[in-house]
Order: sequence, then structure tokens, then C-alpha cells
Amino acid sequence: MTAMVILSAISCKKNTDSNLLTVGSPKAGKQALNSLVVTVPLGGNIQAAIDTVAASGGGTVNLASGTWTITAPIRLKANITLNGAGNLNTTIQSNTAMNIITTDKEGLSNLTVHNIKIIGISTDSTSAGIWIVAYSERFKNVRISNVEVTNCGGMGVHIKRVDTSYVQNCNLYNNGKTVHYHDIYVRESTYSTVSDNILTGSPYGAGIHVAGVCNHITITGNTVTGNAIAGMLIQDSPDVILIRNNTVSNNGVSHISAHGDGISFTGTNAAIDSNTVNNNYEGGIHTWNGSGSVTNNHASGNSINYNIHGTYTQSNNL
Repeated sequence: MTAMVILSAISCKKNTDSNLLTVGSPKAGKQALNSLVVTVPLGGNIQAAIDTVAASGGGTVNLASGTWTITAPIRLKANITLNGAGNLNTTIQSNTAMNIITTDKEGLSNLTVHNIKIIGISTDSTSAGIWIVAYSERFKNVRISNVEVTNCGGMGVHIKRVDTSYVQNCNLYNNGKTVHYHDIYVRESTYSTVSDNILTGSPYGAGIHVAGVCNHITITGNTVTGNAIAGMLIQDSPDVILIRNNTVSNNGVSHISAHGDGISFTGTNAAIDSNTVNNNYEGGIHTWNGSGSVTNNHASGNSINYNIHGTYTQSNNL
């Protein structure tokens, strides 16, 4: 009989040194106070596990290997880590347009997603992979790592009004089937790090888009190729930003919205350093205005390798 998980199937059993939580047919494990660890078997109820762990004060929900086809969004709560068995092993997909992993309310802290593959609906902009978006109460401390997101008509990952976030070691491709939807979109956020990701093939968007009032943004070690608008589209004058050691190539493939740059930048106190920027449709590195430094970069094969406007120190660029 297929294992099904409903709230009535969740029970906690205590022994002398731990809590054992059973959800469907899970593996039990030792838990510290307010740090439950639940393993949900394939076919189990992910949301029920999240709700139970959140009610205890927080902890980790581990998903077994296999493909999960969901019919409603997975809604994260405060102090929750959602962890798969690896992005080659645990897949969450939907046959309905939705934000696949999102939140149950605003103002949450300590949200983590690890080791999962997400497959969305390519034809609908309301289908995002991970949607952490606040409108009034900001989120704090969001971590996304070793996640693969593909085929989302909307954003691959959308971070908005978040204080301290990390998107690291992820593979996002073929997201953004509508103009201005992207692999990663960071908006109105502070202390955001986007590092060591592969961001490719957004047919109507950018690999990385940063917009709104942002500050203290770090973009390092990413490979960004084959995106329609630009590799990196950074606008609305973020303050204090580091763009270093990225490989940005063959972007601007559809030349949408008069962009087509490898790195398109408007902001202040920027360090654009040690990037390799090749064969993009328009500028390799294009600063529209603002201030900072452009140093130690290698640009070749772009329509204009360096198109620098604003107050920037330039040195050791090839």
C-alpha cells in the first residue's frame, strides 16, 4: 500500500534522550529540543512534515529519493530546512502552474532549501521554482544551495525584501519564458550572496537580475551563459557590490529590451574584478553610470568589450 501522510499519522514518541518522529514510514532519528529531523518517504506529505517540525520550534525535513509530483505549493515556515537526497536524486515537479517552493507568510527567518531538483511549468509566468517574496515584513536569513531549477515559466529563484540570503552551488537553466523573468532575481534586498552557480539559457530573461534598493551584494564564481537579455543585469543603483571571478559569455541572444551585455551595471561603490566576459551581443562590461572600479577583467569578442560610463577606476583589463 502506498504510504500516505496526513496529520493524524504524525506522532511523537519520547525515550530518555530523544524524540522520534514518524511521518508515514520514515526513518527515525534523535532530535534536540526544537531541532526535529523528519525523513518523509516518497509519497508522504511534505507540508504536514514542515508544519509539524515548525510547530516544535524548527528543524529539518529530509525528503527521500524519487520524484514528487505536487498539486499545491510547498510552504516554508520559520526555522525550517527542506533537504533532499541530492539534486540528482530528489525531484519536485508540478503539472499545475504554481510557485513550487514558497512561504506561508512574511517576516520569517531561517529558511533553507538544499539538495533538490525543481521542475516547473514552462508556459506560465506564475510558475516559479523558489519564491521568497515579502511585501511588508522582510525575511531574514534565507539559504538555497545545491538546488537545480529548470523549466519554470516564471523566476527560477526570486528573492525580494530579504536581509541576508545565499544562493550557492545551484544549477538554474531554461527559466523565464516571459520577458523579464530570470534564472535568479534579487530585489530590494541586503547582504545577498550569489556564488558558484551555473545560470544558463533563460529564453527571455537574464542569468542574474538585481533591481530595486539593494545593498551589500556579492556575485562571485558564477558561470552565466546563453541568456536572452544579459548575463548579469544590475540596475536601480545598488550600493556596495562585488562582482568577481565570474565567467559570462554568449548572452544577449535575443537582444531584448535594448540590452545584450555580459555584465550590465548601474550602481555605486562597485568592484567589478577578475571576470571573464566573452562573446556577448553588446557590451562585455557595460556600466551605464555610477561609481567604483573595473579591474583585472578579461573581455573579448563582445561588440564593445568595455563600455564604461560613470566614475570608475580602470586598471589591468585585457
